[in-house]
Amino acid sequence: MKTTFKLIIILVLPLMIVMITGCASSGNSFLKKESLDTIESKIVQGQTTKHDIRNSFGDPLLTSFTDSGNEIWTYQFDKMSLDALSIINPLKNTYHGTRKQLVIMFDSSGVVSRYNMNASPHKTEMGIL
Repeated sequence: MKTTFKLIIILVLPLMIVMITGCASSGNSFLKKESLDTIESKIVQGQTTKHDIRNSFGDPLLTSFTDSGNEIWTYQFDKMSLDALSIINPLKNTYHGTRKQLVIMFDSSGVVSRYNMNASPHKTEMGIL
């Protein structure tokens, strides 16, 4: 009986941990499959307009302005996984993954003047401890 219980623990516990530590994503889902190469094929400095960008990526997460009045749109997508250690300490959940961010600056006529796409490691902690 004890051997059967140990065998179940050895086989089932790792499977349960994998199932519980699933993935989550947030932000602009249009960026999910994008990379610098695919973005370069969709955005042409001096040609692509605000209308084109909105059709390709939807509404931006953030909108801001430079001192000279040029508009900046920021898009972001996070793909995160719950760390396995968060199961041991449910009062502190730690997530790790990748954050993609696309920042586009428009000139006064609404045409892309500059843009930047990057993907970087990202970590988030939530909880009371």
